[in-house]
Amino acid sequence: MTSLKSWLFCLLIFCTSSYAKTINIECDLKLTSASDWTEQASDNQKEAWVYDDQVGLKTSHVSYSLTECKLGEEELVCEKYTQNMDSKSVAHYQKTYLNRYNLMLKDYSELEQQDKQFSSRMREGTCMLIN
Repeated sequence: MTSLKSWLFCLLIFCTSSYAKTINIECDLKLTSASDWTEQASDNQKEAWVYDDQVGLKTSHVSYSLTECKLGEEELVCEKYTQNMDSKSVAHYQKTYLNRYNLMLKDYSELEQQDKQFSSRMREGTCMLIN
């Protein structure tokens, strides 16, 4: 009987740990600050974001892996830094904050050009849960 309980307990742990929790939100984002930034379609629009507790956070223009995200008591913070020496942009830094209680999202991007020029933008807005 003890081995059956142990087996059921292991099965329960395995089933609950393999179940991924996905949260879909739609955010009404507005460009709040920008310096030398090329206008993009995503500057002022409603945007769908998906958080998967086994994959990370993503939207149409950025995708963060789970290792690039930290889930705190009040907010989810994701950030990444990518370098590409073969194009006009040398580096791209992105950081996104999502407040877990009021669903306020801040999305920050910064580009470094080969001529050492920097451009940045910040978008902010409120989100709502969607199915």
